[in-house]
Parts: sequence; structure tokens; C-alpha cells
Amino acid sequence: MRIINFTLKTLLLIVIPAVLLLPVLNDDAAAQSCSVGICKSALDSGDTEFPFVAVNEITEPFTLQGEGDGACIGTSIPQGQSLTISEEFLPGWLLDDIDCQLVGVDVTFLEHGVELFCNVPTANGTCTFTNVRGEIERNIPTLSEWGMIAAAAGLVIVGVFFAIRRKRAFTS
Repeated sequence: MRIINFTLKTLLLIVIPAVLLLPVLNDDAAAQSCSVGICKSALDSGDTEFPFVAVNEITEPFTLQGEGDGACIGTSIPQGQSLTISEEFLPGWLLDDIDCQLVGVDVTFLEHGVELFCNVPTANGTCTFTNVRGEIERNIPTLSEWGMIAAAAGLVIVGVFFAIRRKRAFTS
């Protein structure tokens, strides 16, 4: 009976806490993350800096140049977490394409960026944001076919009203 008690105590006091703390003590478990490069491609941009925002637990703004040495930045995403990268509007430039070449990272394309989710430890790759010169097209409101019919009917009614008024003015 004493041997069984000692074995249970040993199991409860030494083995179970050691197994539970093993991932915390293992350096490789804490360092598992995905390496992702965020790159910018914009022809004839010179030293233009394009503003970006990275959002995980906090929001961090950063900039990338369209050409040259400042065209890429590296970041890491802890396994099981996500990172959202979005490009902010820069007058005179339009975001044309986002090309992601990633292994082990789920990519969700957003309107002006991507959301990256790290599935596999030590996954890597790049996402390239490509811009072209241009302006945002502004929609000019126009009347549809039914709107034109309604406007014409309104003008006919106003015309008839003034014609009747004029006729009454001459007859009296």
C-alpha cells in the first residue's frame, strides 16, 4: 500500500507538472512562427513611400518605397495567430494587385490588403502589393431610363399648368 501511495504522489507531484511545463521550457515551441515578407512594386515611383498598417493585437503603421532597397520588410506571425496588412490610400496611386506566394499561411484577400493566418510553424513566403499611377474614378449620378421618363412627365405637367394659367390670363 505504501508503494502505491508513493507512486501516486510521485506521479501527481513530479511527472504531471513536468509534462505540463515541457512546452513552456522548450525554446523551439516558443519560437514557432511564420516568416512573411511584405513587398511593394510600383514602376517609376522613385523615392515615394507608400503607407501601410499592420494589425494583430496592436496597430502599427509602416511605409515601403516602391522601388529599390526599401521595397520589402520582413515580419513574423506566431503560430495560430493572424496579421492583417492593409495599404492606405496615397493620392495619385491605385492598388492594382496583391500577389501572395506563401506556404503554410492562409491568405484572405481584403479590399486594400490581406489577412494572414499562420498554420504551420516555420512557414514562409512573400506578399507583393503592386501599384499603378491613377486616380479613383468618381461615379457621377445619372438618371436611369425610368428616371428620365419621370422627369419628362414632370416637365409635361408643369408645361400644362403654365399653359392653362396663361390661357386664363388672356381670357379674363
